[in-house]
Amino acid sequence: MRTPAKLIGIDSSKGTLQKGKDADILIIDKDISIRCVFSCGRTVEGMNTLVH
Repeated sequence: MRTPAKLIGIDSSKGTLQKGKDADILIIDKDISIRCVFSCGRTVEGMNTLVH
């Protein structure tokens, strides 16, 4: 499978959720609004609207 991370050559650390890779995750809602951002497994401050 060709992911954006693979296309730009960073698939060894990004692009899939696997042990040892960066935990960069974007959670969006049905309206494609950002609800929460995780960077390296940590919530990005000011980007978590899941609990509001």
